[in-house]
Amino acid sequence: MCGRFELDAKAEVFKKRYKLKRPPAMPNTPEVRPTDLSVVVNGKREAVLLGWGFPSEWDGKPLFNARAETLADKPSFCPYLEQRCIVPATAFFEWRKDGKDKLRNSISLDQSMMSFAGLCSETHFTIITCSASPTMARVHDRMPVILPAVAEDPWLDASLPFVSVSEVLVPYAGSDLCFDET
Repeated sequence: MCGRFELDAKAEVFKKRYKLKRPPAMPNTPEVRPTDLSVVVNGKREAVLLGWGFPSEWDGKPLFNARAETLADKPSFCPYLEQRCIVPATAFFEWRKDGKDKLRNSISLDQSMMSFAGLCSETHFTIITCSASPTMARVHDRMPVILPAVAEDPWLDASLPFVSVSEVLVPYAGSDLCFDET
């Protein structure tokens, strides 16, 4: 599961990449952890700072990931299925077990920004995860849903019901995932 990601981009580059009217306020640090504020792009094509993880009254821990396979069945996420967002990132981190050691891996898209599928409320967001792609499976069995550029506009379009855009919630099919053990 995606428990940390990086957003290391200049506001002007971000503005151009997501066709925003004005540059966003960027987080204080490039590495984002659950409960931190990060920039998301909402359905109005606005960049807003939201907290990572929906508050959970029954668990006390934030719900920072949502499984694509069960998303529509979970009462915690059903109210937000039509409040979709893009969570921009320059990398995400997963830890791979090697015997007793845990090795941190930084996963990126050949030096370009990636767009995770997400859901948001007025104050919080969550990242949607799916099964790992074959290249990712050597590190972890899950990964964030990385939207291809052609899926970004439909994903953000609130006039399209969730069921009509849910087919994009699949493992990343590109061959440009880069892995760096840190």
